[in-house]
Amino acid sequence: MKKETILELYYGKLNPMDMRHDDDELFSRHSRHFMELIRQLSEKLPKEQKTELLELCSAEMMADEILHRDSFCKGFQTGLRLAVEALIKEE
Repeated sequence: MKKETILELYYGKLNPMDMRHDDDELFSRHSRHFMELIRQLSEKLPKEQKTELLELCSAEMMADEILHRDSFCKGFQTGLRLAVEALIKEE
């Protein structure tokens, strides 16, 4: 890992959540499909149920964000453990 990358992490300039998946065709296709399904369903619902649908989507997005954050942290910790083990000389 380059020192610049470590410093960007330290100073908060590197935020994994800001890294987009726009270049990932599979992600983009599923994301567009999801948004289209939400739009279609939303158009069929009365106002009260439309609000509930949007609240459901919002809650799901928040849960996903928490899951991604925790997965990133656990992956980072695992990576550091592996790096430390690789650097420690066996006695």
